[in-house]
Amino acid sequence: MHASGFAIGHHGEILQGVFRGEDSRLHRGLVTLPFPPRYSIAVAEPIDGIEVLVRPKHKTKSGAAARLLLGEFGYSGRGIKVTVNSNIPEGFGLGSSTTDVVATIRATARLLGLQLEASTIFRLAVRAEVASDGTMFTGNPRLVCPREGTVLERFESRIPEFSLISGKRQAGAVQAV
Repeated sequence: MHASGFAIGHHGEILQGVFRGEDSRLHRGLVTLPFPPRYSIAVAEPIDGIEVLVRPKHKTKSGAAARLLLGEFGYSGRGIKVTVNSNIPEGFGLGSSTTDVVATIRATARLLGLQLEASTIFRLAVRAEVASDGTMFTGNPRLVCPREGTVLERFESRIPEFSLISGKRQAGAVQAV
């Protein structure tokens, strides 16, 4: 038995700054530009023992996310192994850690038969990463607080259609993203 989770990457923020919330306090917020061509897929499966194993081993934030989810829902059953695969180059700025974490949370939740709201996934992702983009939300964009795990505003309209040309300059060469 196994369960999978999928999460899309992002191409940075289209809005970022400090915004006044309904509580009259100032909050750091951002609106993320989803980038579906970049993504992560996680597969969770039960294993003997009680530990949470993540492969590749260096995906420590994914391990933290799975453990937070298990703790939050009081899981004390068998161990869980999560395997994460992504087409996002790490450290490139396309949300590699957030997509790994969100895919891990979704896979682990499905394995346990849980259906999580995007807001719960966001809150867990922020706890696992310290800061997270809002790519777990679908539909209309949201102004999120990446270090608080809260949504300041859900916009009434989608992001207008536009073209994006993306590249990475490396010592005389441009690499397409």
